[in-house]
Amino acid sequence: MPAPGKAAGTIDERLSWLARLVPDPSLPVAETGAAEVARDGGSIVDLLEVVVEAGRIEGASWAVARLRPYWVNGGNVERGRGWTKRVLALPRQASPAARARLLEVGATLAFEQGDEASARTLFTEGVAAAREAGDDVAEAVSLGGLARCELVAGNLDAARTAARACEAIHVARGDEVARIFPLHVLAYADYIAGDDDGARAGFLRTLTMARLLGIRARQAQELTNLCSVETRAANLDEAESLGREALEIAVELDHGLLLPYCVINLAGVASARGQHERGAYLLGVGDGLLATAATELNPGTAIEYRRHRANSTAALGADLFAQRYDAGRAQTREDAVEAARKK
Repeated sequence: MPAPGKAAGTIDERLSWLARLVPDPSLPVAETGAAEVARDGGSIVDLLEVVVEAGRIEGASWAVARLRPYWVNGGNVERGRGWTKRVLALPRQASPAARARLLEVGATLAFEQGDEASARTLFTEGVAAAREAGDDVAEAVSLGGLARCELVAGNLDAARTAARACEAIHVARGDEVARIFPLHVLAYADYIAGDDDGARAGFLRTLTMARLLGIRARQAQELTNLCSVETRAANLDEAESLGREALEIAVELDHGLLLPYCVINLAGVASARGQHERGAYLLGVGDGLLATAATELNPGTAIEYRRHRANSTAALGADLFAQRYDAGRAQTREDAVEAARKK
């Protein structure tokens, strides 16, 4: 038998280890469990081929879905997307419950890579599979994903409708942890709409919930979103404080998805302060981190990114901006974090 908490042993022992840490990939995962899977999930990926070739489609589907922290937090989005596509394309499929979760994880990975069309298709199929299984948890998370797709498309009313449907399911279940996600989407809709007061109130609400519940990844997410809100509202000292707090949490968690957002939002603060060389450098750093993670910016941050990039390019001139940007983009992760920490 493997030592407790280790991703070792036979195939069944390793799959049991993963199931213990991520019982339901449609629900938030405990921070310690997510960190363990993000760190050691590669040992599960190494055996997926054997599981699929053995015809264990149910087990493979659950495993690929449960590896969400490894795919997303660990910066393995491209690899995860390949596995979701492969298992979903098999001639024999898993149960509706397993398939619903696999569809949602595949959709989320597509979304993080900027492929909204594929994400929308998979989220829609995920809702259908969840309803076939009578699985309200899986239905809620795919509805939340569809809300994010509507944000990308600029359909803010449709995004709010889907997010509220997701929230209603979690409220009925009494799950305050899961409820944070749709509330975050509602705040993000206000953010994209340019309603800084509404976005601030919404993100502060979810930040407070995350702090009460001890969910640090969500804390970092809402702190960096608030950093962007306050930058746009010209409250730059507050924005920088929020952004730096978010950065430290993302670094401590080694969160591959969150870190580029934290850096890019601090670049926005620098640009808004007139520190355009630092802003250009950090935009390059952030883009380098995004490239390493094989992800693209979500819509609200992308809007602000373009604004800060345009402002700093105009201030510096195209050549100097490109020089500073390229220098930032070439940095290693460790140098990227050091650069973002500097004042």
